[in-house]
Amino acid sequence: MNWALFPLYGLTISEPNAWIDDPLFKDATLVSREAFQNYLRTRLGDQFHPFLSHGKLSEAVDITKVGLPAEQLVEIEPASYIAVRDRGDAGKNARRATEIRALLSATLALRGPRLQTIGGNPAHVTWFIVPRDAVVRASEPPKASIAPAFNEHVLLNKLEVAQRDLRQSFKTGSAIPNNMGWHWDIHSAHPVCQLFISDLSKFQRRLLNAALQIQEAGCAPTYEAQVQMAVAAFEVLLKPDSFAELRRMLVAFFPGEGQAKRLEQLLTARHRITHEGGGRGGDEAAKESARHGLVYAWSMLDIATAFDSQRLATSFDDYIRVLVSARDLDEKFTRLGEEGGYEAVIRERIPKFHNRLTLRVKFEED
Repeated sequence: MNWALFPLYGLTISEPNAWIDDPLFKDATLVSREAFQNYLRTRLGDQFHPFLSHGKLSEAVDITKVGLPAEQLVEIEPASYIAVRDRGDAGKNARRATEIRALLSATLALRGPRLQTIGGNPAHVTWFIVPRDAVVRASEPPKASIAPAFNEHVLLNKLEVAQRDLRQSFKTGSAIPNNMGWHWDIHSAHPVCQLFISDLSKFQRRLLNAALQIQEAGCAPTYEAQVQMAVAAFEVLLKPDSFAELRRMLVAFFPGEGQAKRLEQLLTARHRITHEGGGRGGDEAAKESARHGLVYAWSMLDIATAFDSQRLATSFDDYIRVLVSARDLDEKFTRLGEEGGYEAVIRERIPKFHNRLTLRVKFEED
């Protein structure tokens, strides 16, 4: 049986012999870096070093042909690997690896909970010290504002777990011991996990596509991009006819003044980024909006999975429509109360379309 391996960053498999035997997800599993290197050393002998040179891949290729400055090259060794059963198609193999990363990210967010996306690219886990600005004044010494730049929604510190503990958690739902002290499980019975390991209905495939969108959003290089991609995940989940309808759906789905304010901030940020060329309020505002977007997207996905697995409603779409309709009615009730009740409103408005009514309505004057 053939396998394709993809790098995983941020999550370390602790056992040096954790290999492909007894795959964790049947067609995919997590293997340790040491086990992969031992396999390559056994199969390739002296050719092992050029094939996978302990993170120094520049020693395996001629970087002068790349045409980029060598002094700016950063090489980061994968923490571990995702192995997927070879489908004979590089694109399908890569998508399956992304699905496994999304499973890990989703369970960290929903079964952790930690809003930490698992990266599959070294660019996801790099960070920098950058000068934000320098102020030069004639009467004072120059001042520089220096700060670290990184994506706080990606798992940067290595989370170390054992393959055997992952397998036990997948089977029984037990917590996975880890070096961070986080409570986390990947129980296969959880509806979110089912999206990544079972045959899917049409609705579940829609949810899976949304999950992959959220995964990519968390790894996006800027908070502005994360905002746009998180809102795109809502569009995949809810299938609105317009952006205005999406707004109504989200406010109905997440009621409450505080949540309405956060959602409005998120949607306004997305509108400004998309249509005005950028957000307002600087990096902190964009970061806050991105965080809200990721939290709400994972939460909505979690709720949506219940409809296909537990048949709690005819469909998720029907449920959303009911929520929106209920909120619309609630707003109308509130307005009617402010305007003096139904009778006052009807007295005012019926004359405007009186001739269109089949049933003639007459009110006695007070």
